[in-house]
Amino acid sequence: MTKASSLLMPKLGLTMTEGTITEWRIQPGEAFSAGQIVAVVETEKIANELEAPSPGVMSKHLVEGGQTVPVGTPIAQWELEGGDSATKSATNQKQSDNNTRSATQTSSPRAQKVPTGPSLSATPPVKKNGSRIIATPLARRLARDRGIDLSRIQGTGPNGRIKAQDLAGADAAVGTKAASGPGVSSFIMTLATGDEVLALLSKLAGMDDAGDIQINHVGCMAIAKALESTPEANVLETTPGRFETGDTENINVKIMGGVHNTAKTISGANGLTLRGIAATAAKTEDSETLSSATAVTDLGADEILAGALALPNGCTTILAIGAPQHVYKPDADGQPALMTEIGLTLTFNPVAIPQGVATTLLKSIKGLLENPLRLLAG
Repeated sequence: MTKASSLLMPKLGLTMTEGTITEWRIQPGEAFSAGQIVAVVETEKIANELEAPSPGVMSKHLVEGGQTVPVGTPIAQWELEGGDSATKSATNQKQSDNNTRSATQTSSPRAQKVPTGPSLSATPPVKKNGSRIIATPLARRLARDRGIDLSRIQGTGPNGRIKAQDLAGADAAVGTKAASGPGVSSFIMTLATGDEVLALLSKLAGMDDAGDIQINHVGCMAIAKALESTPEANVLETTPGRFETGDTENINVKIMGGVHNTAKTISGANGLTLRGIAATAAKTEDSETLSSATAVTDLGADEILAGALALPNGCTTILAIGAPQHVYKPDADGQPALMTEIGLTLTFNPVAIPQGVATTLLKSIKGLLENPLRLLAG
């Protein structure tokens, strides 16, 4: 039995009056399981992961990512299995790390503290006039990762508190450099049906006129097609900390043969065949005049299963395709079956691309690689 209900902005502490949706993990129309993270909420004191109390389906988002609303405001509509009992169980909230008792809301999910690292407990930075900087833990972490001087940021929260969304565009405004090194932010998904793309590569290898088509060429086509449907992820870093939207009619993709090889920029990858992408990548020199918002690399060439890589200059995303591994998983009848898994890691610059957009992009890439014939069909 399922019951439609509203997901409310939960009260995660005695002093909490409002919260900000920093990321939706579950999109409208997607099903979720009990305990799965549906959203991340930022308060003045902490960032919290909101868990689903039972299996269900997300019907509609009522509050967009980055929006701040008062406690008790409906932020989404969902259908939960278990009816009233599931709705009531959603009021069980975890205490925050200062052991304050959380006042809960009916239909609100459990909250779990997001680890923020040791540096967040250090003494807060001081402005030049000697006053303390008031900022949320998430804002401090993002500022540290991106090299932003918080003393030069104007906060929009209570008493001038700096929130995560206050850092959007702050890099260019204050002249600091946006983070573009390793581990900026990354998501990893498992391509459980990796047999499909490997079977395609095997068939193409047996064709004399197909050329040397490799998995990173297929990945290049997949990320280019995914950017067509997610144009807000097609963002280039023109100069450090400054971004502009790329041309969705002519999407360039950097192909890296491994963690050590020189990149090749594929011009208009969304309009090329696999053979065309492979032929362009086979050229000995890369054009320095071609800019790209994204890149793809084959970690499997170095027998690496998964990993986040540094963003190449100008790129705001990079897709890393891991080495295939054979695992036993239950089939449709619950019996063990040998399957091939391939790890997909998308590293992205959160200054340029919201986490929700990055998630959508990676899901789109995953769907195309799980059904590679969709790539060939155009």
